[in-house]
Amino acid sequence: MTIVALPSYREGLPTTVLEAGAAGKPVVGSRVTGMTDAVDDGRTGLLVPVGNVSALAGALAALLDDPERPREVGRAGREFVVAYFRQETVWTELDNLYRSVLLGFGRVSETVDDSPCSLARSATRS
Repeated sequence: MTIVALPSYREGLPTTVLEAGAAGKPVVGSRVTGMTDAVDDGRTGLLVPVGNVSALAGALAALLDDPERPREVGRAGREFVVAYFRQETVWTELDNLYRSVLLGFGRVSETVDDSPCSLARSATRS
């Protein structure tokens, strides 16, 4: 497989795109919510307008016509996924978000330990 294509009208967070990036495969997809979080347009993949078949075909052709370009985009995709979507990174960011929300409501103390699930344990004590 050279390129992963995911034309869509709506995405949450497209796991397929993250898996493609982790595998070093470039992505061509629709510019929709979720996809714009998982693809850095022009660097880790190409995003096209929703429903625009000719733009989708053009983006695929642009990658297929230049043998080095898919490798460059795939490498950048892998770096992007490793930097921003490793499980530990996502868990830490989610923990930080929940912590800030709960702190605002006085539901958790700032001195919760940093072990996995510490926020869940702390919030249940309140």
